[in-house]
Amino acid sequence: MVPEAKDNCLTDPAESDPAEEKTSAPRPKLPRILRADELLQGDKEVWIEHDGEIYRLRCTRNNKLVLFK
Repeated sequence: MVPEAKDNCLTDPAESDPAEEKTSAPRPKLPRILRADELLQGDKEVWIEHDGEIYRLRCTRNNKLVLFK
């Protein structure tokens, strides 16, 4: 089972739900887990846009992931 996280680097902290903050024990916020094969969808490279910049995520011949700016 993959843990779900609500926040990512693009969300605004001001948009948090106050009802979630009333829980007795704070829960750690875990990042989402994305499978590389789901991101690449059979390709060796995908481009990712973030904050107006393009990044390239590439799978090498040795099956390693490399992120280029």
